[in-house]
Amino acid sequence: RIIQSIICQNKKIYYNDPIYHKYLYGRYISNSDDFIKFENTLKESHYKKILLHAHCDSGKTYSLFHLDCLKNGEKQLILAVPNQIQAIQSRSYSSSGTGVIAICSDGDEIMPSPNSRVRYCCTYDVIDRFFETYTNEDFSKVIFAVDEAHTLKRAKSYRKEAIDKIRKLEKKVLSCGGIVLYITATAKTLYSETFDIIFDFKKRGVNSSVNASKIT
Repeated sequence: RIIQSIICQNKKIYYNDPIYHKYLYGRYISNSDDFIKFENTLKESHYKKILLHAHCDSGKTYSLFHLDCLKNGEKQLILAVPNQIQAIQSRSYSSSGTGVIAICSDGDEIMPSPNSRVRYCCTYDVIDRFFETYTNEDFSKVIFAVDEAHTLKRAKSYRKEAIDKIRKLEKKVLSCGGIVLYITATAKTLYSETFDIIFDFKKRGVNSSVNASKIT
């Protein structure tokens, strides 16, 4: 049902590939033998709106910052996070030859780097200011990742403006051929969203996964 509903709504057929992938992992999702399938999906860009679901402390964000397609400059990561603590924490994900520029609040200077291997991390509240200064015209290379994506549905009214910014930028990236990636450990709040493909990483020994038939 999930395959039929998504194909019907998007009016696309993706080479008969399955829409919903469920994999097992041990300590971190990047240690799963199947993680390369998720990374290849980001590189091939046949799918434009993607859901990555895994348990808390599974290394979702860390794994994202260390994708090979970012290291070689093939893709550009722009990550939106709900709060300043998460943005600051992202600086610790810098790897050899690359860096993470964390933009946390309205007072921070927004200065996109000409280095295509740099990853960006912004809070929901200032993500629109970043896009205003982002001069890379090739949005088809952008992976716009929304961490803690379930907050888009759970946020109170005082965050409505920030959520509206995310929605607006999501449409812009998709219209330009880029990828929008939702990351969450609480997928059940996203049942009203439409995804092209879902990656559900389940920790061995834990009985919990996405109810894919309800996500369209």
